[in-house]
Amino acid sequence: MIRYQDLTVADVMTPNPVCLSSDLNVADAEARLLEISSEGAPVVDGAGRFLGVVTLARLTAARHAGTSFMDAVREDAPTCSKDVSFGQACQRLVRARAHRCVVVDEDEHPIGIVTGVDAARVLACLEDLAGKHKQWTFTPLDEGAAH
Repeated sequence: MIRYQDLTVADVMTPNPVCLSSDLNVADAEARLLEISSEGAPVVDGAGRFLGVVTLARLTAARHAGTSFMDAVREDAPTCSKDVSFGQACQRLVRARAHRCVVVDEDEHPIGIVTGVDAARVLACLEDLAGKHKQWTFTPLDEGAAH
């Protein structure tokens, strides 16, 4: 039986995310996100440690408000380790009302990313497989799980 509960973040993450340096300015960060066709990216310090996530929407707001790049960074963005269950990562996305959960190693370096689109893709694949194998079961996320 194929179940999403058996998947870990390592199974579904996009590895090696493009990260933005904390020393960028708003215009350069916007240009970089457009260059890589992404709506958001992790932000790291000079040592490559995760600081937060920035999005095009937040950068646009910062540009209009005349604030700095780091003011646009969401420092409370959800993170997880690669060993966390796929379900727990989805819970973190929902609870944080975020579109991406950054996967970090023990030194807080981004090593992957899981997005809401990734989650939808996994569930769609599981449903396709279940239709072929007639073994699809759905168990709601545990509301009491730690986040």
